[in-house]
Amino acid sequence: MTVVLSDWTDENPSSVMKNLKRHNEWFSIKRNTLQPLIPSIAKGLFKERLLLYQKRMPDMHIADVYYDAFLSNGKKVNHYPDFKPGDKIRIRIINAGASTYFWLNSSDSLQLVSTDGTDVEPVYIDKLLIAIAETYDILYTVAQNGKIEFKASAQDGSGSTSFFIGNGKEVKASFIEKPDYYQLMKKVAILHKKGGHTGHLTKPYTKIIPAQGGEAKMEGDRKAHSMHHKDTISKPMNDSMEKNHNMKGNNEGHSNHQTDVRTKSTSPIMDHAHNMDTTMQAHSNHQMAQPNVTTDFNYDFLKAKNSTDFPKNKEVREVLMNLNANMLRYVWTINEKTLSEQDKIPIKKGEIVRFIMNNNTMMHHPMHLHGHFFRVLNANGKYSPMKHTVDIPPFESMTIEFEANEQADWFFHCHVLYHMMAGMARVVSYDTPRNPLLDKYPYHKIFHHDKHWFHWVTITGGSNMAAINYVASNTRNAVITKVDYGWNKNIEGQISYERYLRKYLRMYVGANIENENPNTLDSYDLSAIGGIRYKLLSILDVDLRLDHKLRPEIDLDWHVSLYKRVILYGEYEFKNDFNLTNTLDNGLSYEDEHTIQLGVEYILTKISSLQINYDNRFGIGAGIMLKL
Repeated sequence: MTVVLSDWTDENPSSVMKNLKRHNEWFSIKRNTLQPLIPSIAKGLFKERLLLYQKRMPDMHIADVYYDAFLSNGKKVNHYPDFKPGDKIRIRIINAGASTYFWLNSSDSLQLVSTDGTDVEPVYIDKLLIAIAETYDILYTVAQNGKIEFKASAQDGSGSTSFFIGNGKEVKASFIEKPDYYQLMKKVAILHKKGGHTGHLTKPYTKIIPAQGGEAKMEGDRKAHSMHHKDTISKPMNDSMEKNHNMKGNNEGHSNHQTDVRTKSTSPIMDHAHNMDTTMQAHSNHQMAQPNVTTDFNYDFLKAKNSTDFPKNKEVREVLMNLNANMLRYVWTINEKTLSEQDKIPIKKGEIVRFIMNNNTMMHHPMHLHGHFFRVLNANGKYSPMKHTVDIPPFESMTIEFEANEQADWFFHCHVLYHMMAGMARVVSYDTPRNPLLDKYPYHKIFHHDKHWFHWVTITGGSNMAAINYVASNTRNAVITKVDYGWNKNIEGQISYERYLRKYLRMYVGANIENENPNTLDSYDLSAIGGIRYKLLSILDVDLRLDHKLRPEIDLDWHVSLYKRVILYGEYEFKNDFNLTNTLDNGLSYEDEHTIQLGVEYILTKISSLQINYDNRFGIGAGIMLKL
């Protein structure tokens, strides 16, 4: 019996992606998962809230998208009454969701016998976290009386789907508590206070380890065999890296007892100066280093039936990858590069390939490799399980190994649909000739997704003013047009092109126009501008600019979520004119100009809000805001 779990949204996926790119929190409002300022203060988490502002982190998220339904085999609730009491069924559970992890549980424990199509030692577990693209097989003996519920609950607590097996009175699955997002926020703040997830390996590299434990060599300077991209960086490890502490496995042979898989899953701190082939047991993926942020789940309950260890007479290619993100702009990367910026990971047929992956984000990533099964190194050493998809929890590390026994190019990516489309992917390449059947599908087409341009408009209409703000944006570039017009005949407009130089730093050039004298449109001041913008806090942008008349200006732009639907926003501009290129009126040698705007927005729907604002150019007023 096969059960396919899925998620469903009534929205167009392109609209969903645009909503994520513009950092509209409407999905979180619908899920009731925000952690606004005033409720955070009420819960005694003011310092933690400020720390996450400082770290430029948005509210804690387990999932990105609000879904209208969760389905099992296409229905919210499914019934299978045709099985007879005593029948033994092998149920294959497949998570085919776009971006939802599911907790699976029942009224009794689950007997797990396989993962991703490969058998493991049978083990009983209370509940099972199923990552996107993962498959698990459960053995179930049909109850003598009653319909037993198997319930798949979305990990973020936003809904569930169920299927019932048997006849008679319904026997409900045990309740799974919803996540406490404020406690998750507190855990992340604690991690940051202690240096947290930055304590594990952070410098990407490729290292070649010869057979039989020979001396390792870095291969970071070797060019990847792509058109113009490189996916290896030569940066040696920190010699002072802390040493590894082993954890004991929790399964020995066939387990007939119930196992609670909500065991602490924690980040490894590995000493990679040693050959991992000869110290396999020492490289468990669950070392006692950090508290888990979002779930107490790990893979140590999975034990292969036979040894999965690889021969020691093969060369090992070890690749360290960091999974990173700019969640405020919804850019997801491996080693700070999207797929279009750094496409291929070169490997050679016959070698053992080891990926060490550090998740430096607050969200789970189900990493899936096409064309291969890989070992997920866990506490069971040479009996580590074989899988094709591995979950990497927030601020955790996982290590996988596979034998390079195929050819051509294979996709390696995060299976959260929107993370993959935003850049978290690579191509594992054997550098073999491309199949001519693929000629009508040019390789460069895979670069288009994360470079795609998104467009959005914000229109404000009020009793004192009107404003329009248009943004066209992709991974590293943006074009921004903004016009404010007051009914008292004051206007300011600006257009700029900006380029992201670093994660939070961008440089821009453009033009600015405004009326030269207050309350009249008789004359205008048109100037070319250039400067830098920097996200100082997650709620504050700083803009430093200079126009062609050598007039410096500083802009501060902020927005703070006070309650679930209430946002405080504002802008402050301070412009100086030192009379360097033009003559000021009345013979002045210096003049400055202050612009202040302060407003409150109340969110009604995904596209509409009520707002009230004060602007020292336009006065006080109220109206509506549309986000299109």
